[in-house]
Amino acid sequence: MAPKHSAQASELTPLVLDTPDVASGLTSACGRGDQGGLSPPRSPLRRAPAWQFWRTTSPPHRFYLLLLMSCIPFGGHFVKNGMSSLEQLMLDDPDFPITNTMYGALLSAVSVPGMFLPLLGGRLLDKSGHRSIRFFLVWICVGQAIFALGMQMKLYWLALFGRVFFGVGEGSVVVGARVFIASWFRNRELTFAMGVSVAMTNVSKMLAKATVAPIALYFGGYVQALWYGVVVCLASTVVGVLVCRYTLQLKRIVKSRVISEEALDPGLSWLKDYAEKKRRKHRWRKMNAHAKQISCENVQDFSRMFWIITLLHVNFVNVFHLFQNVSSSYLFQRYDYSIVKAGVVSSVSHLFVVFAPFIGLVIDQFGGRMFLIILAAILSILAYVFMIFTSVDPLVLILIFEDSRSGWVLSAPSSRSRALSVDDEDPVDNPAVLEARYLSSEEKVPSATARTGA
Repeated sequence: MAPKHSAQASELTPLVLDTPDVASGLTSACGRGDQGGLSPPRSPLRRAPAWQFWRTTSPPHRFYLLLLMSCIPFGGHFVKNGMSSLEQLMLDDPDFPITNTMYGALLSAVSVPGMFLPLLGGRLLDKSGHRSIRFFLVWICVGQAIFALGMQMKLYWLALFGRVFFGVGEGSVVVGARVFIASWFRNRELTFAMGVSVAMTNVSKMLAKATVAPIALYFGGYVQALWYGVVVCLASTVVGVLVCRYTLQLKRIVKSRVISEEALDPGLSWLKDYAEKKRRKHRWRKMNAHAKQISCENVQDFSRMFWIITLLHVNFVNVFHLFQNVSSSYLFQRYDYSIVKAGVVSSVSHLFVVFAPFIGLVIDQFGGRMFLIILAAILSILAYVFMIFTSVDPLVLILIFEDSRSGWVLSAPSSRSRALSVDDEDPVDNPAVLEARYLSSEEKVPSATARTGA
């Protein structure tokens, strides 16, 4: 009589049995209905052909995911930046004229909730993962629809409410997309991945400024261009749903195979790296089951460098967006450009930023991040000086702004900066788990655990 297998399968119990006689014995035991036996052996996880990039186990699948993840905030950026090309049409509308102050209020209404709510949205992303980003994507679609409806019905208060509603979700969508990217790209690939995200962001801004004015003139009013923004937001929502679906597939692979130390195909190097991170986290959780979770009180533990980088980021946002929000109207009023031409010329400032991934590759390989940040700041100063005190061709000013905007890729975290994966469980407040998550060197994990025990 064949001996029964233990019902208590440990973490090291192999799911793929290499010994033929053991595997056949296990299969026969399962065929006899032995309820104490292990599950039938499964074939090893093999990689899919490279041309099937949409499959989870295909080697280029991660870069396909990167493109999709970079498109998640596409609709939000499109709506925000399309407003500058519609400014003059709103100011000159005889049926529902608005003042410069009212237009400025519509712009700032998006940013006011963004000062605080992304903190709550980030916490929600940490707790519920990819599910919450779908909620925020639907939220911004509803907000833009309310804004378009308010302008169509000539109800300024409703339009202002729609902009605030839109701003509540837009910041969290941007945060969620960046967390998605940071969870799959690490070390020397991270700046490149963030560069791709920056490039897609600027493509959305460029298309917004170049296309919303022609749409408005073709259909006879800027309200139609606002509904055009709703359609783009819906497209971003579809992309977000696709990314969440692929993330769920990867989670199933991790739970069913990776945690149990099952071997993966050597060609799936990126999935192996992700698997190692999950295994370290799984081991640490087993040894530290009662560790304290992260809370908002941990903000006081953020380093001084974190706050310096945050202030630098805020400063760059103000410098770039101060001009970009009124660029089309500025060109229309000072240089007598047509509304369409003003929108197209102002969109040039986003054109060459599509090369941000290549800048990211150079930074990953050779460094020089601080040098390029300083260079971007100097170019920004020159652009404003030429704009105020000279009559330089506006295209030159736009190109100088574009060169300084290329420094945006430098806001991507360095190789020592990490973001929590949105499909992780609740984080824990312990240096050991942070080291286990984010350091690629396996030998550092035991040292962190030893320090914790001490």
